[in-house]
Formats: sequence, structure tokens, C-alpha cells
Amino acid sequence: MYRILVDAEKCTGCRVCEAVCSTRILDNKGFNRKMAAIRVLFRGELEEDIRPVLCRQCRRPLCAENCPTESISRGGDGIVRISRNSCIGCGNCAEACPFGAVILHPDLDFPSKCDLCEGDPLCVKYCVAGALRLVHENAVGVE
Repeated sequence: MYRILVDAEKCTGCRVCEAVCSTRILDNKGFNRKMAAIRVLFRGELEEDIRPVLCRQCRRPLCAENCPTESISRGGDGIVRISRNSCIGCGNCAEACPFGAVILHPDLDFPSKCDLCEGDPLCVKYCVAGALRLVHENAVGVE
């Protein structure tokens, strides 16, 4: 299985990852970083603690377990995806994710989460600091 590893020490907070991700979500019709499936959070008194947050492709995805329409599933390639066709936008998935990686945005009629850009993540490709890396390994488990 594939997932994106984050090296928070390398992240500069430039938010290029959010821009390229949101461009893909908006079908290349502009960008809005608040719609990105990756978010860069700034914490601390001086906002010195920078943390990119995105789907961890969990071994046991709680978002999928809590979806009443079974719109979230893992594909044969190991990527956990949300089906826009059957999703009713109830938000159970966002509430269930312990990492805050499922995003509900008022301008989208479906939740958004990282699907690894179908195996070729743009955020990894465009991260000039090298803070994001696509790796093949066992998925993170949520026990």
C-alpha cells in the first residue's frame, strides 16, 4: 500500500501542496486552498509548529466504517476513496476520522480526502522542501 509520509521538520509552510491539490479537486478551474485534501496547520504562539495534515490511508479506515451509504472504500491499489456518486454528504466520515483528514467544505457537495491523486500525488511532486514523500508500506492502523 502507498501513503504519504510527512516530515514536519522540513515543511516551510509555503502551502504549495494546498494550491496544487485544490486545483485538481476543482478540475483545473482555479484553486482555493480551503478545498484542498491536504491542509497545512500552524500552531504555537508564534505559529512555529507547522504540520501538514492529510489522509493516512488507514489499515482500518474509520471514515469508511461510519459511512451509511458505503461510499468510502479501498480500491485494489490500496487507496481509500470516496465515491461522489453515492455520497450523501452527511459528514459521518469527517467526524469519524481521528486525524481530521476528511474535509467538509460548504462549496462542495461531497467530503474531500486525499486519494493520492490516483497514485501520483501532486503535493509530493511540487513540495520543494521535500517534506512530503510517497512511500510503499503497510498502512497506518487505527486500533
